[in-house]
Amino acid sequence: MKIRKPQPAELTTVIHFIYIHSQDASTASLYCYQTYSDIEKEITWLYDQGHPFLGAFENDKLLDIVFGFQVPNQNRIDVSGPFLTRFGMQANADVLLSCFLNVLPLKTLYFYFEGANKGLAELLMKHGAVDQGDEYRMQINRDQCKTCRLSSSIRSIINTEKMSFVKMFRHTMGTLYISGEEILNDNNRIVQLYHKDSSICGFIVLKHPSHESAIIEMIGIDERFQNQGLGHILLSHALFTLCNTFNPQVIELIVDAANTRALHLYESFGFQIIKEHKSYILI
Repeated sequence: MKIRKPQPAELTTVIHFIYIHSQDASTASLYCYQTYSDIEKEITWLYDQGHPFLGAFENDKLLDIVFGFQVPNQNRIDVSGPFLTRFGMQANADVLLSCFLNVLPLKTLYFYFEGANKGLAELLMKHGAVDQGDEYRMQINRDQCKTCRLSSSIRSIINTEKMSFVKMFRHTMGTLYISGEEILNDNNRIVQLYHKDSSICGFIVLKHPSHESAIIEMIGIDERFQNQGLGHILLSHALFTLCNTFNPQVIELIVDAANTRALHLYESFGFQIIKEHKSYILI
């Protein structure tokens, strides 16, 4: 087996990519992409920018790869490694995962991947990961959003509200793959807040990654204002905003499969489940 930097054309042999996003020195998230095309743009950008890539080869065939991204001016690294065409043999994948656990200064890892990947699940549990249940990726077509309406109580965040949003985000969402501060620093995300009297009751985070699709990334409601129908209002407003601002063909979101109340809300608007994600945690 030889270890060397892969050429760009060799990266297209990937079947499964594992992507670890490290928010800080204690938490990370790991994602599994089914095909190279799912992550091609990100991989190409990292490669072209000169970030480190290292591959394991046998007879010039790429078996596994590890690559990293050092976030500028932050005590944070994003490290990635895939389970590739020979994942079924698990030997290389086991070594890669062991390296992640031994080298990365992390106390908690969150693992997410699509579908029923028994081999990956067994490997994660071998290293002590605990099944955290399923998540659903849901989708709705633009023409199903005609009845959605704007709410006069919801508007884009302003500078004086940013600290309040960060505090609410941390309290309502807990530890996620991204922080409230990172969301506010990302020009590709739209943050809008629900106001009631002088209080900020909830928020929505929206994304528009392509001309074809848009994403309702998050809906959060302060616990003091839950069970008052705010979820319906925020979702309707989010759909109207995305449809009339970007005109996407479809809108997507992800929901915890155990959150039946949110699941029923999304289904009542016309969202349908298109993919199932597995979730594990390793402490």
